[in-house]
Amino acid sequence: MAQRELFTQPFYTKAIKGIMDLSKAIDTDINRHHLPTDIQDETVNQLQAINATFDSDFKAFKQSQVDTMEMLKKKYTEANNAYIDPTSEMLNRQDFETTLELMDVIGFKEYVNALSPDDKLKNWQFLMIKKTFARLKPEFSDREYRELSTNFELYVKQNNVTQQFKNTDEYKKAEKLYSQTFAIGTTAIWGRKSLWDELDMGDRFFGDTPQDYLPIQFAEIYNVFFQRIRIYATSQGINYDAKPYSHI
Repeated sequence: MAQRELFTQPFYTKAIKGIMDLSKAIDTDINRHHLPTDIQDETVNQLQAINATFDSDFKAFKQSQVDTMEMLKKKYTEANNAYIDPTSEMLNRQDFETTLELMDVIGFKEYVNALSPDDKLKNWQFLMIKKTFARLKPEFSDREYRELSTNFELYVKQNNVTQQFKNTDEYKKAEKLYSQTFAIGTTAIWGRKSLWDELDMGDRFFGDTPQDYLPIQFAEIYNVFFQRIRIYATSQGINYDAKPYSHI
C-alpha cells in the first residue's frame, strides 16, 4: 500500500486508537447494563468527535508538508544568494567561466556528457553552461546540438539542478507524504486487520497479510456499533430506532 507511511503518522494512529477505545467502551457500557439509548447517544457523539478531529488533523498535516517544502525552498534560496567569502566566490565563478570559454565543441561535449549528480551544479553554473551552449551552437551540427542540449536538460531535470532543495531527504519525505494525502480522504479510516477484528468485521478483511491497510467508512463503523447496541437492546426487550450518522 503506497500510503503505508502516512498511516503510521501520529494523527492517524490517534484516530485508530480512538475508534478502538470507543469500541471497548461500548462493550463496557453494555456489560454494565447502561440504557441502549444512552450508549447510542454517547457513541454518536464520540465517533463524530473522532471524525472531526481526524479531519482537522489531516488538513493540518497536509499543510505542514507544504510548509516544510516551502521552508526548505526558502532556506536554499537564501543560502544560494549568500556568500561566506565573497572574494572566493567571485574567483570560483571567474575560474568556471574561463574554463567554459576555453572549451571548443569537443571539450564542451565531453564536459556536459560527463556531468554526474555529484557535481551538484549551482544556479550560476547552470546559467554559464547555457550561455556556452549559445556560444558554441553555430559550431555544432543541428543533430549534435539537439542531442547534447536534450541530454543536459534531462540531467538538469533529474538532478533538480535549479532546485537543489528537492534533493534533500527532508524535502523528498515531505513531498512523498503530501502526495499520499491526495489518495485518501477523511470519510474513511484505513486500518489493519486488528481494527477490523475489533469492529467485528475481521471476516470481511481481504488484505494479503494482517499488516495490510484497508478502508472503513466512518458511517460503516457507526452501523457496526449500532448493530452491537441493538443486539444488546433486543436481549433486554428494548426496541428503538437508530439515529443516522452524519459525517462531519
